[in-house]
Amino acid sequence: MPVLTADVQEIRNKAFIDNYITNGHNSKEAYKSVYKCKDNTAMVNGSRKLHRLIDTKVFAVEHINREEVEQKVWAEAETAVKAGDRLRALELMSKLKGLLVEKSITATVDLSMHQQQIADLVTDVIHAQRPKVL
Repeated sequence: MPVLTADVQEIRNKAFIDNYITNGHNSKEAYKSVYKCKDNTAMVNGSRKLHRLIDTKVFAVEHINREEVEQKVWAEAETAVKAGDRLRALELMSKLKGLLVEKSITATVDLSMHQQQIADLVTDVIHAQRPKVL
């Protein structure tokens, strides 16, 4: 493989990052869009390139312009052939604009004070009796 100049490497790195962002964070597809290679090669080298760029901070946040990302996501939403790809791009755009926020709730229930009642219900069900009302 020929040695690439810094300019060519930088252009390819930027193209890789742009494709990685717009394709839903798929390093294999991003690699294939920049380099002509087989799927297995792209899978291995795409992952390596992504980790190398992160390690060398080429992929740092300051290199990613929010407006540019929004434009690319919007373009994907408008041009995607598959409905699922359009929906994913619109979902990403909604998250970028703050219209969609993912939340999770974790609840812990202490059943120790109801332990005997639960045991009685299980016993009733096992013996096919009508369960007692709690």
